[in-house]
Amino acid sequence: MKKVISIFMVTVLLACNSQKTQTVAAGDNSRNALDWAGIYTGAIVSGADSGQLVLQLNSDNTYVLERSIKGKRTEESKGGFEWNSEGSAVTIDGVSYRVGENRLDVLENADKSSATLTKLDNPLLEKYWKLTEVFGNPVTTPEGQREAYVIFKSFDNRYQGNGGCNGYSGAYELLPNGRIKLNPAISTQMACAGLDTEVKLYEVFSKADTYIVTGDTLVLTKARMAPMARFEAVYLR
Repeated sequence: MKKVISIFMVTVLLACNSQKTQTVAAGDNSRNALDWAGIYTGAIVSGADSGQLVLQLNSDNTYVLERSIKGKRTEESKGGFEWNSEGSAVTIDGVSYRVGENRLDVLENADKSSATLTKLDNPLLEKYWKLTEVFGNPVTTPEGQREAYVIFKSFDNRYQGNGGCNGYSGAYELLPNGRIKLNPAISTQMACAGLDTEVKLYEVFSKADTYIVTGDTLVLTKARMAPMARFEAVYLR
């Protein structure tokens, strides 16, 4: 009788250990084990032209997806995304992406995007930076005008945005130790009331040689002196 009880207890213990092992394995997936939230980029082919796909995944399971050709935004969508039951892939706008270490592998390639999207490791890039301060003065957006902002694109090393009245774009180059070279911006020539902020922003671009990103704040300065302009990251634009 004792022998039968001993065999029964061993069987129960083995079964419990097996269940524990299975539980740990089930929880070890991309969703739970990887730092997957961030901004990913890849190439798009549209006829003879090339472009960029930018996919921002947020930790609250929301996303922003932008497609652009020759630097011009052609399509944007945003909303929530779903994980598969294994926690290994997400589905966005009907396209599935396998989530890996700092990468997304496209499982359904209907939009002709690249097979792999790579996670950006520079917090400056592909964010909507809203201008909040210029030369020490807070910036407010007059009624009826657009807010001033800048986006540093990763695909073609261009920065673009709006000064509050006119759209602009220019080339940039990232240098070691947080330094940046901004070529002069080319802008539209619309006439608006109150162009003071826009003029000062272009002055910042012509003088700044250093960028500092701290959390959701970007500072452009010259030689790490007093901030010339301060920006705040705005998500889900």
